[in-house]
This record gives sequence, C-alpha cells and structure tokens, in this order.
Amino acid sequence: MPLSISEQLPLQNQLYQIRTRPKASHAISERSFMPRMLMSSLSRYLAAETEYLIPNRSFSGGLLYYIMGSLLWTIQDRVEETMREKTHFENSRGERLCGILSNPSKSTEEPMVILCHGFSTGKDGRTNTRLEEILSKHNISTFRFDFFGHGESEGLFEEITISEGVDDVRQALKYLQGLGYTVFGLMGSSFGGIVSILVASDRDEFGVLALKSPVSDYMGLLIAQHHRINIDIWKEKGAIPLTGADGQSLRLNYSFYKDAEKIKGYEAVKKIRIPTLIVHGDEDLTVPIEQSEISASLMSNCRLEIIRGADHIYSQPRHFEKMISLLSQFIVAHFR
Repeated sequence: MPLSISEQLPLQNQLYQIRTRPKASHAISERSFMPRMLMSSLSRYLAAETEYLIPNRSFSGGLLYYIMGSLLWTIQDRVEETMREKTHFENSRGERLCGILSNPSKSTEEPMVILCHGFSTGKDGRTNTRLEEILSKHNISTFRFDFFGHGESEGLFEEITISEGVDDVRQALKYLQGLGYTVFGLMGSSFGGIVSILVASDRDEFGVLALKSPVSDYMGLLIAQHHRINIDIWKEKGAIPLTGADGQSLRLNYSFYKDAEKIKGYEAVKKIRIPTLIVHGDEDLTVPIEQSEISASLMSNCRLEIIRGADHIYSQPRHFEKMISLLSQFIVAHFR
C-alpha cells in the first residue's frame, strides 16, 4: 500500500540529511572520476526503473535513489581511502611516530611532499588535509605525520623541541626513501616552518620548499610572549602550563627554550637555494610578518606572498582559501 504524504515526508527528510551530510575530506585522484560517473548513472537508472515498477513511484524511486546513492558514495569513499595508508616510523630514539601516506598514482616515481604541522596541532589539520586533497589530483603524493608528542605519535608534548622536530622530519625522509621515493618537496606551517627551514638548509633531497606563516627564529621568545610567560619563572619551575591550539591544557619544559636559543634560523635560510614560497598574513599576532620579510630577503630564490588582513590561523575563509591556493599552485607548478 502506498505511503501517505504525511508518512513520506519524515523519511524523505531523513534521507536528504543522509545524502547531503558533509563528507570527510578525501584525496581524489583522476582515476576516481570514472567510478563516480558510473555510480551516478547507476543510481539514476535504478531510481527510474523503480518509478516504473512500483506504485507511488515518485517517492519510491526517490527512496531507492537516495539509498543506493548513499551506499555507492560510501563505496567510493572506501575506494578513495585505499590511496591512504596509516603508517608508523621511528625517530632516532626509537619512538614511534604516526603518519598518513597518500599516493594517488601508486607509484614511488611521482613527487612526494612531506607536510609538517604547527605547534600543538597535528597531521589532520585542515591545511594538511586540503593540500593532500589538491596535490593528489595532480598525482603528487603526500606524507603528513604527527611530530613527537603530538597526535598519535609517541612521546610527551612537554618534551618537544625544535631539534626533535628536525630529527622527526629527517627520519620521515629516511623512511620514505626506504619505500622507494626519490623526488621530494617540503611544506611547513609555523613550528613546522622553522623545522622545514633547518632541514632544507642542510639536505639536498628536496626540490621545493613551501612555508605557511613560518617561525624563522627566536621561537622560545615567541612562545614566552604569546603565552605571557616570564622566562626566569619558566627556568625556575622547569616547565610551565600553556594552552594548545585547540584549547587543550598542556605543559612545556624549559628545555624547549634552551634548545630554541641555539637555533639560528636566519643563518639557516641563507643556505637554502631551492625554490621557496613563504605565505604570511599581515595581521599575524603569533609570528610577526617581519620574520618572513627578513627570511625572504636573505634567500636567493624565495617569493613572499602577503595576505592582507590574515591572522596566524587564517580564520577568515577567503584568507584560508587564498593561502591554500598559493601553496598548492606553487608546488604543482614546480613538479609539472
């Protein structure tokens, strides 16, 4: 017996919500285009056939369309997820670090870009996942990982240092080379920026460097200023509480400040010869844009793009999209 209008509407609303729910951000390769066309055509065909065979066909066809559409899109999501692999590698002390390797071409001969996240964030941040998605469309592989003490990687956050971050990237590079990758790019955000600068300054495996609002030097002082920390008290107590990027309560050892004092970022940038892009907002109150201006002036092959009105996290959608566009286009243009 056909459903009444009053019975149909709640089901239609539920199905609409299922069908239009936000999808997780997945990397999409060119090879996924044909499966999408096939699934779309199949779901339309099934809906049309059901409308012909079943009374009250307008609702029945739509019902099957939504059910089959949701099922087929779920299958497609799983297909796309096969391009990703959660994997682990070790830092030089044997602690396990977690990463997501995305390879749309299934070939290690295509370029691989290592994505380095910011301080107290993680590999699954929106910058990394968006870049993964865009670069995958151009058959560029990516490896986004959690630094020591972050996300799914082992270690205590309070023990992180810039030098530890540098070791993490070097070990990630070694791990990827062991898998057969030979063509590399490097991208770093904020804390990941100073780490990427230091790695790129003394390694010749990388062909391109992209930096988003990077710390260039004096990170210990920046941390102290941003969190209103008295350095003498920090030294006396050995560790201080601070609030992470997502509002979490964290602690950070004084060893971070001591390590940062030894880092000479501005000296490191002078050694970088590969094509480099720095994107920075002129309303960044966390990492002053002057740092990027100095770094760009000291590098022989660097372009600085200033996004007017953008803060450190690119909280305005138009600023975020501009930043993503600049970084992704720069990387793609280099490898193509």
